[in-house]
Amino acid sequence: WISRFLIRAAGTRMRCWMICLSLLLAAACCEAHPVSTNSFMSMTNPKTLDAAAISAGAIAGALARHNICEIVARMKLKPWGVAGINVLGSFILGAVATSAPVPPRIKLLLGTGFCGSFTTFSTFSVDTVQLIQAGQARKAAQYVMVNNILGVGAAGAAIWLFSGGKVKP
Repeated sequence: WISRFLIRAAGTRMRCWMICLSLLLAAACCEAHPVSTNSFMSMTNPKTLDAAAISAGAIAGALARHNICEIVARMKLKPWGVAGINVLGSFILGAVATSAPVPPRIKLLLGTGFCGSFTTFSTFSVDTVQLIQAGQARKAAQYVMVNNILGVGAAGAAIWLFSGGKVKP
């Protein structure tokens, strides 16, 4: 009931971050509980907890993407918000994939759930086609390069940072 009250009391952007924090706390609590495999729908069944973690991350990622895109649209910087989201998502996923001390369920929450719904390849593709259709081929090419070069670069930087600066050949 406390989280419902806080969500109603907060503005749209604040709601998103409060939900994200609530979901991360819930996933952390799930990680601490003992596991029993009585039935698939049991709240302590590993498959149920994995599905809950992925779902919670997906909700948080989608809300974060929505709010960032709204802010960027108000700033008249569309479609660059999607590029920023893809670069940030690549960095987060690179960090999650490399961080060994992160529990597997938290990796599911952040990697599969959050990054899976936060990053937006389909939106990136549509934005690129729309730029081309609007006669902005140069801007479309820049947009593709920014998403790909910075996205791969961000993932590489995160992997390098979170693996202690070790680069595998």
